[in-house]
Amino acid sequence: MDKDFVFLEEAELKEITSFLLLKFNLDFSNYTKTSLGRRLARVYNLYSLKTPLELMNYLQRSEDNLKRFVNEITVNTTEMFRDPEFWKFVRMELLHKLNDFNSIRIWHAGCSTGEEVVSMIITLNELNILQSTKIVATDINLDVLSTTKSYKFKSKDLEVYKSNYLESGGKLNFEDYFLIEGDSLILKEKYRPTNILFKEHNLATGNAFSKFDLILCRNVMIYFDEKLQSKVLKLFKESLFKKSYLAIGRKENVSFLPEAKDLNCINNKEKVYQTLN
Repeated sequence: MDKDFVFLEEAELKEITSFLLLKFNLDFSNYTKTSLGRRLARVYNLYSLKTPLELMNYLQRSEDNLKRFVNEITVNTTEMFRDPEFWKFVRMELLHKLNDFNSIRIWHAGCSTGEEVVSMIITLNELNILQSTKIVATDINLDVLSTTKSYKFKSKDLEVYKSNYLESGGKLNFEDYFLIEGDSLILKEKYRPTNILFKEHNLATGNAFSKFDLILCRNVMIYFDEKLQSKVLKLFKESLFKKSYLAIGRKENVSFLPEAKDLNCINNKEKVYQTLN
């Protein structure tokens, strides 16, 4: 174990989460204790903090401190066309089912820095249904949402993105979608949809705000405890039309939750579900 590792007792975690909810309306109380404790320990180490009181004082000192804290606590690891087999399923099957509708509504919940959103944009474009699709991208973290809006990524990851794209069934020249400026990879203006909404939304405290044909919330719920998973799954069901789809991460499972009783798993490996009613 790292010699600088800070172990937080359960009482300390409760004190911190209660403070965050009361002072900033940030609800981390139902994140798994292991994940939250690990990330809080990282914050302690980064800013040389030793107690919950020191953390509270740090957060109240400035808005920038709070933003930095949220960036550290929320997990923002992603890549374009991550899990190519999932994206092949989206391309070859899921979107073809949805294309029977006059228009498609897609919600990227917990969109992070936008790599998944751009993966969807490219896929929709190649299926010639981008203009008939409405996309909503949400995240609790305003900083990463701003990055999503910029369509700007690290050019050092280009080869990984390109490999994922080709493995997912992409047929065109992936690099044609982007401009490379310095160390930045920027989606070209002509591929940026006009029918997209970027919105701040907290899955722990937010309500349903629209209806969708497809919701993607991949590799997010794994950080929630069972109580919050149940709450979020209920939110997603309220946000889906009849016979619509929910995609979560490969390593995630919601089948054991009571709220999943009227969901049909149509792809167990990729964890894609369809609402029955």
